[in-house]
Amino acid sequence: MSILHLVDPIAQEIIEAATRRVVEKIKRGKKLTTTDILILYLSLIREQLRAMRAEMAERNKALREST
Repeated sequence: MSILHLVDPIAQEIIEAATRRVVEKIKRGKKLTTTDILILYLSLIREQLRAMRAEMAERNKALREST
């Protein structure tokens, strides 16, 4: 098992918790800092990577089944 498999879930949890904090800040009408915006951007990137990984897994499965 690579270290990435250990770090990824931890990083995901940290980004999710930070994102929830920023969303609460938005709901309260507070001003966002540069860090808050960066956290939202990281969350967006994480979601895009998750979608890409799922699509790649589907394509790999289809390729294996077609051969």
